[in-house]
Amino acid sequence: MKKWLFFILTVVIFTSLHSCVTMEYIYLDIRQPAHVTFPSGTSKVIITDNSFKAKHPTDSLSQAIQLRNFLIDSIRPALLNNIALFMSEDGLIDTVEVYPYHPRPLYLYYENDSLFELPLTKEDIRDICYQSDANALISLDFIDISISRINKNLYRVTNDYTIRNYSALGDSLTPPIINRITLPLGGDNYSLGRLYKYLIYEYPVQLADLLVDLYIPKWETQERILFTELPDKAKEASNLMRANMWKEAFIEWEKAFNNTKNKKQKIIYASNMALACEYKDDLKSAQIWINAANDLLSKNDDGELTNYVRYYKSIIKNRAKNAPMLKRQLDLSIEEDILMDSQ
Repeated sequence: MKKWLFFILTVVIFTSLHSCVTMEYIYLDIRQPAHVTFPSGTSKVIITDNSFKAKHPTDSLSQAIQLRNFLIDSIRPALLNNIALFMSEDGLIDTVEVYPYHPRPLYLYYENDSLFELPLTKEDIRDICYQSDANALISLDFIDISISRINKNLYRVTNDYTIRNYSALGDSLTPPIINRITLPLGGDNYSLGRLYKYLIYEYPVQLADLLVDLYIPKWETQERILFTELPDKAKEASNLMRANMWKEAFIEWEKAFNNTKNKKQKIIYASNMALACEYKDDLKSAQIWINAANDLLSKNDDGELTNYVRYYKSIIKNRAKNAPMLKRQLDLSIEEDILMDSQ
């Protein structure tokens, strides 16, 4: 986890505590698990372009359709190459490559004119992975782009795509990923030529950057609240925290927790200790302390402190639930039995 970036200090009054309480907003960069988890031991992923080509002779198509086909044929390879590039740059997978051939005989696509997609068979997947020495396969099975004009200087671009993900044995790693992206693009004197230039040269890079999050755990900035009391019975803890000494701050908050009989003060210290544990990536201990804070809440209380503790509890619970999957994604060499034990 990347450590705290900065603090924003806000003073809030909790009259039921009979004292002032400050809240310091702390921003943490936390890595979120990806949508797709590759098999253990994955060192190479192959990406295939299994989307349909134009099915009719070019001269039978209208100029608008020819232009759209040209646009799709320009975007498709750039998109796949950028996905491979971005996945490789992250370093979690040793090799990510685009398969240099069309994965199936083209006559199959022409013969299935009524179909939008023709997913790879298990045999296709096994053959490609064997030829490429790959452990997993990403298949772009459908992509389409349509452009409509909203007004003189504004266009609407709609991009549909379908992606399937497989192990080297041909088993699906996820259900098909089917998505639609709609972009309003325009501005003063925004011509169709400028739009096409953007879609050909810039859009594939931006879309690839978005799709890589399906496969590589991404960093996400999240907000947390640290509570302090004025006069602060654990003032030393706040100073230690600001010095990035979270372990020592935890000890001071624990002392304050044990030495007070005020239930709401205990809630504050327990919440702070949960944050200290999360900061140190000790989610098990974070759960213990945020659950302790939650157990001290009054059932009918709907105050700001209560709502935050319940919200924070759900965050820690979700992070702890996803931790084994994230660990597996960050270390694809990890053994399956170790993962099962951690759950």
